[in-house]
Amino acid sequence: METMSIMKIKEELAKGWGDEPTISICFAIIEYMEQRPLSELQLLTFTSLRHAAKKESVDSDLLNAITILVNSKVAALDAHAMLVDDDHTEHEITLEYLNSARCAGEFIHPETGEPVEDFESKIFPFFAPSENFKTA
Repeated sequence: METMSIMKIKEELAKGWGDEPTISICFAIIEYMEQRPLSELQLLTFTSLRHAAKKESVDSDLLNAITILVNSKVAALDAHAMLVDDDHTEHEITLEYLNSARCAGEFIHPETGEPVEDFESKIFPFFAPSENFKTA
């Protein structure tokens, strides 16, 4: 895939979702990401993206904008997940592993090898700029 410039990312967003109310939220998130060093963007949470979009809450419009930025042709964000232990130790996990654990109904701790009880309550999504965004 050819690399996109930030302007091209915005053009693709406008072309694909210009009639949607979430387009302004997508633009606000892209502009927020443009204005910060990549080192500050490696752990974007729903809360940080809410602030970037200047929203008062995490609502369906924000969630739709995040979905567009993760799953569309522009792919400006990559989705990730983190397991946070009871002792607040963080472990990044792949989405593939999380999905297979969900299908199996059991999550095995990446370090201890033990099943994690109530693992869904200990999984936290986060986002980071994609290679597509970084090379823009």
